[in-house]
Amino acid sequence: MKTKKRIELSMNIDDLRANWNSIDIPAGMCRPVQELERRIVSSNVTTLRSRLLHIYVLLGVMCLMGVLFMIPFVKDLPRLVVCADVFYVVVSGINFYMSSLVRRIDYSRMTVKEALEAVYKVERYKIRARMCTIVMAVPLICYMIFSFAHLYGEVVLFGCGCGAVLGGVIGIIIHRRMMSVLREMRRQLTLLDEEQA
Repeated sequence: MKTKKRIELSMNIDDLRANWNSIDIPAGMCRPVQELERRIVSSNVTTLRSRLLHIYVLLGVMCLMGVLFMIPFVKDLPRLVVCADVFYVVVSGINFYMSSLVRRIDYSRMTVKEALEAVYKVERYKIRARMCTIVMAVPLICYMIFSFAHLYGEVVLFGCGCGAVLGGVIGIIIHRRMMSVLREMRRQLTLLDEEQA
């Protein structure tokens, strides 16, 4: 009796396997899977975009706060304050402009190629913005160190030098983080573009 049930069960499994293999799945049935993959990638890209946008907005706000930090020196170092405030306003404007470029990367309204082109554009502008900021920052830092040393004595030279080095290190860390986010966005969009091609 038991052997008969085992034979029937094995036959049913073999029949089921044969029936399953004989099913012809239409090509259109793969679309939901591709759609799910597209949504996952677009969600990841959107999350990365939000992270990048947050960094640019935060940098813009911090630059505007730099204008406030220069207020105590207006009386003693008016020219330095004017130069520093111009620098902070310009760099803040650059960061807010970059944030507007990042905000335009809207995957729900763009094709994959358009989103990829937008990411490349942000990358190009980021390199230009970084070079522009460095060109403005180096003379300003030198002028700041000279002005503070002249006003407060040579004792502050060490503190100013340490501040400049620390600022440079923080800038490099932020730059590397932003570039890694952009690279990841580009990688995911490239993979999706290759799948759709």
